[in-house]
Amino acid sequence: MVNPAPTPPAWRALYRRLLKTGHELTSDRRFKFYTFQHHLRKAFSPSIVTQSSTHNPSDQYNRGQRTLRFLKAAKKPESIERKVFDNLLFMRRQIDRFEARRPYLTRMRKSADNDALREVFHEYNTLVDHLNQSQRLALP
Repeated sequence: MVNPAPTPPAWRALYRRLLKTGHELTSDRRFKFYTFQHHLRKAFSPSIVTQSSTHNPSDQYNRGQRTLRFLKAAKKPESIERKVFDNLLFMRRQIDRFEARRPYLTRMRKSADNDALREVFHEYNTLVDHLNQSQRLALP
């Protein structure tokens, strides 16, 4: 039997719990929280939350629950989850800064540097996808 799709209040409660846990994890730096909040909002956009052709909503909700457990485990200062979380936020901020750059700044840089950065960011996105698939998480 297929699990029923979670109700909108359940999604809101999950979002609030994830946001609160993320705020507790990023209380030392404001920009970390804004980066986390921005990508959490993208992950909970209406097009993602509603049923799509490729994902079951209850499976996505379960991934959200697993992500919440991952973030709660990251609250421990010396845990591996904490190190992974901090590195994910650092790289996500670097990607956002690179993509938000004005075109003339990108042109001023050597194209080899831009290509190298794009390759690094592509490898990062691949790594996050593998982490999400192997641990069945929903890290943005």
